[in-house]
Amino acid sequence: MTSSQVLIAHAVKVLVLLTLAGIVARRRGRRCWSFLAYLITILVCNSLISLWPDTLFVSWFWMLKQALYDCFRLAIAVELSYRTFQAFPGAQSTARGSRRRPLTFRRR
Repeated sequence: MTSSQVLIAHAVKVLVLLTLAGIVARRRGRRCWSFLAYLITILVCNSLISLWPDTLFVSWFWMLKQALYDCFRLAIAVELSYRTFQAFPGAQSTARGSRRRPLTFRRR
């Protein structure tokens, strides 16, 4: 890693820590658990790469890290959609139907 990459990694760590501290201080963590898990994953992966760049700044770890990020992003979307449609009971049945629809194929 170059010195500018290390500097950016440290800046990201500081910003993620500030975000986590703000969420915990305002007790907003229970609103979206998957977002907290996503931020913690970012912090852990970023710290691991910064501490051992020769070992972990490689393609297989990058692919694993991105897969974890993508899974947590999907979890955030699912959790937020669940919480959104939970507030509107009439739209809840529509949401249940639309969740299955992209996975099914019609024969004509």
